[in-house]
Amino acid sequence: MEYTGYLKDVTQPGNKGAMFDSSAGREDLVVQIGVGRVIKGWDVAVLDMKLGERATLEMTSDYAYGEHGFGGHIPPRADLIFDACLKGIK
Repeated sequence: MEYTGYLKDVTQPGNKGAMFDSSAGREDLVVQIGVGRVIKGWDVAVLDMKLGERATLEMTSDYAYGEHGFGGHIPPRADLIFDACLKGIK
């Protein structure tokens, strides 16, 4: 999986917001989907993607990191947007 993640900017529709993470320049993300090893939004959205598909995944905080946020990069109750490409299936 290749991806770039943004903190959704709800004050400016059409603006993805600040980038908080990207797989660019790193190895692609390899993870088992559908078993709770990633945020719920990924588990739901990626299962519907086809090999090679590019998608913009928008998720509310309850499908992301919820009330707690994550490690100083993602504030509590933050909605997220990911530009993602499913590059392989094992």
